[in-house]
Amino acid sequence: VPVKFLEHPPLGNFVNRQRVEYKKMRQGKSSTMSNTKMQDLDRIGFVWSVREGGHTSWDDRLAELVAYQREQGNTLVPKKYPQNPPLGYWVNEQRFQYQRHINGKSSTMNKKRQDSLNSINFKWSVREPPREFSEWIKLLKEYKSQWG
Repeated sequence: VPVKFLEHPPLGNFVNRQRVEYKKMRQGKSSTMSNTKMQDLDRIGFVWSVREGGHTSWDDRLAELVAYQREQGNTLVPKKYPQNPPLGYWVNEQRFQYQRHINGKSSTMNKKRQDSLNSINFKWSVREPPREFSEWIKLLKEYKSQWG
């Protein structure tokens, strides 16, 4: 049942909540999931993970990024990357988590992950650094000479 099940939205929400509570229980966190609920859901063939093959680890995604870098020569995976949508999302999430980390907010980014990404020359920002006004003038002149 999809989370946004149009025929019965509360059912989609219920299914999502069961997966969240199951995950919390497996992590040893406080959860409303019980063995009885798990057995009831198992009896009807409940699918606990909607990802094909289960969860992809951080290290597996890093390996995908390294393969991308070998092919493309950079780590600039587009956020919406049709060849591997989860990789595009993951790369964007690493930049987001890094910003949270350096701003002292809770984050999944840690030193080991940061070092791993730095070791492959990961670009933490895809935005160009600010330029001086004179640099913009130079770029405009180059553009004008090439394109008129």
